[in-house]
Amino acid sequence: MTLSEFRKKKLLYVFNTFFDFNQSGAIDRKDIDLAVQRISECRGWTVTNPKVQSTRDNLLKMWEGLKQRADADQDGQVSREEWYLLWEEYAKNPSNPSDWQDIYMNLTFQLFDTSG
Repeated sequence: MTLSEFRKKKLLYVFNTFFDFNQSGAIDRKDIDLAVQRISECRGWTVTNPKVQSTRDNLLKMWEGLKQRADADQDGQVSREEWYLLWEEYAKNPSNPSDWQDIYMNLTFQLFDTSG
């Protein structure tokens, strides 16, 4: 199954805004550290806030799962092309998401649910 251009644009938006924080053109471990930093700043969390460590732990679990599923050339990065291939594969069986996708979904919900 090939992704439509519309779907590619949506996936590229998510890639660029939620994952590739340093705008390097690939997702890597550095992006996770930047994500934790920016999320903490936006929420006004201090380093000692348990939510910082929880967010870091979840993002690291998500990263390990994403890397395992998508880093085809095993260079420690997920390129845009690998990102697209990951989602093409998912489209073949959307009823069976990966663990990293569940973590991403739950974390995203928690971050947007500011009222708790």
